[in-house]
Amino acid sequence: MTEPETTQCVPTGVSASALSLFLGLLMILMAGCTHRAVTTVEEVDAMVKARVPIGSDREKVNSFIDDLKVGSLKIERDPLRSSEPDLKYASTSRDREKLEELGARIAECGAVVISDAETGFPHYYAAIVIRFFVDREGKLIDYTVRKEETE
Repeated sequence: MTEPETTQCVPTGVSASALSLFLGLLMILMAGCTHRAVTTVEEVDAMVKARVPIGSDREKVNSFIDDLKVGSLKIERDPLRSSEPDLKYASTSRDREKLEELGARIAECGAVVISDAETGFPHYYAAIVIRFFVDREGKLIDYTVRKEETE
């Protein structure tokens, strides 16, 4: 009587440690490729409404622009200044509708750019841009909060 043949499951040239390393690197890569939002337009809008509501004076708006922090994200600041360039070139502005709506009521504009507020794969980055519009009496008459994709 012959004994049944036994087969052994032997890896074909791949060691268990190499397979573990590959799976570990794959997990790290997948975690790094996910979409991450450090902050959202809704969160930033709520922050602006709470700290510099419509009607706030220009000093309060500039203080918000100067003091804004969002975790460790890079913040680019453009304090309030004459709005003439923005109005003159409204057709090229991303806030064209708001500039057209407010028109001559705008005396000054300011902005904040929160860089890399959202990231993802491959090479996706989005900033959150806040634009402030102040009238001749130095009061905040409106603002916009937008997400803009960057490179």
